[in-house]
Amino acid sequence: MNLTRRETGVLSLIAQGMTDREIARQLEFSFSTARKYRENLLAKSGLKKSSQLVVKYFVLFPDALKQNGGLAHIDPCSPREREVLNLLASGLSDKQIARALGISNETARKHRRHLLNKTASPNVLTLLCIALMSGWLGDPARLLPVNAG
Repeated sequence: MNLTRRETGVLSLIAQGMTDREIARQLEFSFSTARKYRENLLAKSGLKKSSQLVVKYFVLFPDALKQNGGLAHIDPCSPREREVLNLLASGLSDKQIARALGISNETARKHRRHLLNKTASPNVLTLLCIALMSGWLGDPARLLPVNAG
């Protein structure tokens, strides 16, 4: 996948868990431009969810995993939370996770909230960044669809 310098910068900020509004502020362009970059990155990579872009970033730039800034390598996840985390990284919604695990939607949301709280993450993208950099998800390439550019 060939990315421009600007696309690489936007992808890096997405991988850090930034929203479109935060990306626009950081790179000093409009919110709609930031959203368009995100949409183009999804289309270019053949992915559907921003959470998959986080994983894609670490597949494209594996050295970023080595620069974890002292993140704890102790996995705070229960086995069920680990399953939820893997499914979030694969781009599934709470409802899809509930179906896949045979649990209620509310239980899936509860597991996601616990993961966010345990990592002090403001959103799922930041949670995935922490999980990938801490090695909790193993090889990020296995989380992406086979046909993802």
